[in-house]
Amino acid sequence: MLARRALVSAFVAAACSSAPEVETAPRPAPQPAQDGGGAPAAVPSGRGAGVLYRPAPLSPYLLQRRDSLTLQLPGGASQAQQFTRTAFLGVTVQGREPPYEVAIKLDSVRQEGGLVPPDSLHRAEGTHWVGSLSANGKLGDLRADRLSTVGDQIGATLPTLFPALP
Repeated sequence: MLARRALVSAFVAAACSSAPEVETAPRPAPQPAQDGGGAPAAVPSGRGAGVLYRPAPLSPYLLQRRDSLTLQLPGGASQAQQFTRTAFLGVTVQGREPPYEVAIKLDSVRQEGGLVPPDSLHRAEGTHWVGSLSANGKLGDLRADRLSTVGDQIGATLPTLFPALP
């Protein structure tokens, strides 16, 4: 009986320790991106291949911000307000070389909480911003086609769409 247990244990251990056969094939070497004309895209010199922003067609973005305000009321009391604002944006980056032209359109905006009147949100919808974008993500000369409080607040957060690249 003891010999039988030892034999079964040996078979179980052997079955558990064997790995399935895996077929390995050499991976093809990565090819540089083609830039329309058939020439490889230029890679900046330095510590290796860099990560850069490039032109892109209309791309949808969702920009969400959560804020908490504490208001000091007369008499020493305080009131906390919390709200979440979600902006639905369309972003286009154009140009042959940096700085690229950037166009951003606020398609719609939603807010949960807070005391912003719905017409203030509606007035901001449709706002267009234009500006420039460097290859490493610096958004500059951003100008809006109209002024509104909500639109100006969203415009101030637009640089977060393009984080700085090393």
